[in-house]
Amino acid sequence: MDESKSALKPCPFCGGEAVVHAYSHDPDISDWYYVFCKKCVCRLEVSTNRNPFYTKMEAIEAWNRRAERTAKVNKVTRVSSVIRTGRCGDCGYDVIDSYKHCPYCGCKLDWSE
Repeated sequence: MDESKSALKPCPFCGGEAVVHAYSHDPDISDWYYVFCKKCVCRLEVSTNRNPFYTKMEAIEAWNRRAERTAKVNKVTRVSSVIRTGRCGDCGYDVIDSYKHCPYCGCKLDWSE
């Protein structure tokens, strides 16, 4: 395996160390992988088409690309004078305006109106 491709980049949110883990709850179902940050515990569990990562390499490559994609925030609602909520335009996850990246799919969030 190419070492440069298999190395996890630091967390795009906090710069913390990232690690890969495998889910294996049922012996009849294939394992799938996710990556999470040991410092801020954000995680990346599924691809942009909402499928799990069935190989460790898929999870690593997706983590390393996560901050390179940008998604427009949709359905923005102001819930107070200082807080807005919306949905990630890539995966539909509910986000608040303190998020710079979607915690579900990892896209950079574009809050511009």
